[in-house]
Parts: sequence; structure tokens; C-alpha cells
Amino acid sequence: MQTEVQNIFCPDCGVLVKQIVSHNGLQAGGTSIGPSVIPCPGCGSWLGTGTSEWDEKGFFQKWWFLLSRLLWFVVGSVVIAGLLGAMIGWAAAETQVVGPGLRIHCTIAAYIVISLLIAWIMARNTLREIRDSRRRVAEAEATAESESIAEE
Repeated sequence: MQTEVQNIFCPDCGVLVKQIVSHNGLQAGGTSIGPSVIPCPGCGSWLGTGTSEWDEKGFFQKWWFLLSRLLWFVVGSVVIAGLLGAMIGWAAAETQVVGPGLRIHCTIAAYIVISLLIAWIMARNTLREIRDSRRRVAEAEATAESESIAEE
């Protein structure tokens, strides 16, 4: 596995603003949801992040985000749940918890339970990212509104 760390520095003051870690070209723990600009901690200038908030995304960007999550679920389900399901089925038959004829049933049951667990975790995390994005936008709008009222 090839790991790459991309450091983003402020062009004005040279302070490290953000690090992006990629494994084989895929952003580690990454998402395309986030603030589109962030302030530099050193000088306060605004820098682009390459991300955007959920409400700023277009229809196809939202669908692509959800479709990519679905594809990761399928891959994770086949690999992780398939391997663990097979191991549980094999262990159940080897320890004679179930007879050899029920081994496939244990494997399928374990696969289904593990797949549902993976789906629940991924759905929860995706909804949390969207909810956090909407919260950040609402907070930014409230701050901008209170600043405009204070200026008047």
C-alpha cells in the first residue's frame, strides 16, 4: 500500500493549514463534505480546501457521494462479511456446535448480520457528515446575520 501525505501551506505566511493522507490514491477517512474555505491559523487569510458543504453540492455531486458510499458498502460487505461469515460457519462446524449440514446456514446468517452491521455504521456516519455540514452552514449564516445586525 502506498501512503502519501499532502501538506497544504498558507501561501501568505507559510503555516501548515491542512494535511491530507491518501492510501493508494484514496483519501484516508476522507469525505468531500466540509467547508470550502478555512482561515489560516497564522495570518487569517482564507484558503480553499477542495471540499464543499452538503447544501452547496449539486444534484449529481450528492448522488455521486451517496453512490460511492453504496459501492464501499458492497465491497466491505463482500470482503469483510464474506470472510467473517465463512470463518464463523467453519468454526461452528469444526466445534460441532452445528452439524456439517447447517454450516452453510451459519455462514449465511453471519454474513447477513455482519452486512447489516456494516450498513448501519456506514449509514450512521454518512448521515452524521451531512448533519454536521448543515449545522456548520446554519452557524455560519447565523454569525453572518448577527454581524450584519451589529454593523447597522
